Amino acid sequence: MDSYNDAPIYFCGSGIFCKSPFQFLFICFFLWCVFPVILFSQQPYGDPEAYVLGKSGTVSTSPWSLYANPSGLATSVRPVFGMGYSNDYQLQELSARTLLMVWPGNGCVIAGGVMQDGCEAFNYQQYNVAVARQMAPWLRMAVRPVLTVRHQSGVSDETVFTMDAGFQILPVNNVTLGFYSTNPAMSKWQYADDYTEYYPTTVAVGVAYRPANELEMEFGILKLTDTSPLFSFGITKPVFDRVILRGAVSTSPVRIGLGTSVKWRAFSFDVGVRHHASLGISSSFGLLYYLFKS
Repeated sequence: MDSYNDAPIYFCGSGIFCKSPFQFLFICFFLWCVFPVILFSQQPYGDPEAYVLGKSGTVSTSPWSLYANPSGLATSVRPVFGMGYSNDYQLQELSARTLLMVWPGNGCVIAGGVMQDGCEAFNYQQYNVAVARQMAPWLRMAVRPVLTVRHQSGVSDETVFTMDAGFQILPVNNVTLGFYSTNPAMSKWQYADDYTEYYPTTVAVGVAYRPANELEMEFGILKLTDTSPLFSFGITKPVFDRVILRGAVSTSPVRIGLGTSVKWRAFSFDVGVRHHASLGISSSFGLLYYLFKS
């Protein structure tokens, strides 16, 4: 018999329950992270599978979900090492580089990543650690502490600590609902002259529907601080045994994104591009290496 049916139930609200004290505490901590966003409501890394195409990344389950909705990492079954590079509108100042690692453990998945966004004179460095867990067959949850360092030539570096969170719900087998937020507590930069500035907050929701085998349609909404919401619609479909094609349309203005993943042995090469009518092309490349055989 499924172990979920044998454990005692710990209620944490009307209609919300969990099956162990660990899950109860995890959910309480998660709600503490997310609640400020519901009240008040750093742009994510431009990963090649979701964000660079214009999608929200809320329902992603690849290692790149470390930089979007980290709850997708809960599906990982093999350790992964990866590296990536993204560039917006062919400008060096809007480029980012990252290294990441995902390691499934006993009861949870732990991931870490280092990202540098910008150029030598002015850049942001992010140090990410995520903990994701399959709380129930229908629920995945994760938290992600992030330390961000802002470097500018000629002045001292500034740091800010944020706590991100996300979850994915599977009400039925072919539907996934996703939500995540970066900096829901609305942490601030604290400068030497006592001047403060809010660190950007991101809120994203999305739903994925799989009407047929291996075909996925995704609709998402992503909201950055002080910007208009970004609406997106994307389709993902394997075309060969080791090739996946992706396409997306997002607003506003209307932007078209295309991407693909090619798998060879233990490697996965991911690439995505997005076109903006006025600003031009954004692109992202990633290489993942999976340890051990599935």
